[in-house]
Amino acid sequence: MLIDDNKVDNFFHERIIKKNDAADTIVVKESGEEALTYLNTNTNLKPDVILLDINMPGMSGWDFIEEYIEQNHHLPTCNCSIVLLISEHQSLENDILKLAEEKNVFIALKNKPVTHEVLNDIVTSKLK
Repeated sequence: MLIDDNKVDNFFHERIIKKNDAADTIVVKESGEEALTYLNTNTNLKPDVILLDINMPGMSGWDFIEEYIEQNHHLPTCNCSIVLLISEHQSLENDILKLAEEKNVFIALKNKPVTHEVLNDIVTSKLK
């Protein structure tokens, strides 16, 4: 699942995922609210990986994570990884590690844009 308010980033990231045959299904949403609505409506869908922009208007990536985890108490026992996509100049590593530890969920931090190498890293760490 891709969640980003930037249509160009979504287009580019979706194209990279398809080009590398890294997912069977790609769901793209332009806001945290839209993604939560979709996930709550399609309760049988549990994404393996969520690529999430951290800075979005309205519901930020942080807010999405909090709400998603609150609504999905099973999340720590499922196999979902959240990959936060940030601009290179942002330094959030300590915040990410703290949140991941508090919520007992796997959260990775990657720079935008998602490249072939970044995608391979995500897929490789997901398979471990």
